[in-house]
Amino acid sequence: MTLTGSLHASYTDAGVLLPRLARQGAVPEGGLAGAVGTVPSHRALAANRAYVASFFGRWLRGHDDHLLDAPSERFPEMVFAR
Repeated sequence: MTLTGSLHASYTDAGVLLPRLARQGAVPEGGLAGAVGTVPSHRALAANRAYVASFFGRWLRGHDDHLLDAPSERFPEMVFAR
């Protein structure tokens, strides 16, 4: 799966922290998109939380919400590789 517009750091705290630093002028020009991509940080955070919770719910708790099965209307920006 790939979150459209994301980069490696989109799945870390950087997606939430760097925009605040950028607004204060502490991130070089182009540094924000180069670090976290173009996906809005709130969407990256929501997707990250949902898919990680779904994975652990399925494999550790025995509760399958089927989010990992196929594309979801909740996260249309998540692309499933075939």
